[in-house]
Amino acid sequence: MSKTYDQIDRELGERNERTIGNNTTARRDSDDSLASITIALHGNDIARLHAPDAGGKVEYTLAGWNTPTTRSRINEVLPVGIKLRTVKGAPMINDDSRGEREISDDYWYTVLG
Repeated sequence: MSKTYDQIDRELGERNERTIGNNTTARRDSDDSLASITIALHGNDIARLHAPDAGGKVEYTLAGWNTPTTRSRINEVLPVGIKLRTVKGAPMINDDSRGEREISDDYWYTVLG
């Protein structure tokens, strides 16, 4: 099951930052107009979820670490039907509507939530 912005927002409660898994934190971010929550693994930002009223998009990056743990944490917040995996050492995104394609391990990608 994919965690949404609203679910993680509820987990944070009144806190701005909270540990949500082994070496994984969720942090509330906001600039003047967009509310978002950033997920970090070992201090590296790997995902950013935007509030539904701010477009509901999910941004993600492997942050240079194409590891099972990084992919697992990102997969937890990607929309249903979209998953990261590795094929022969290459990071891949599998999207039910667009098929599978290779991705870079150090680029930020965006999907609609």
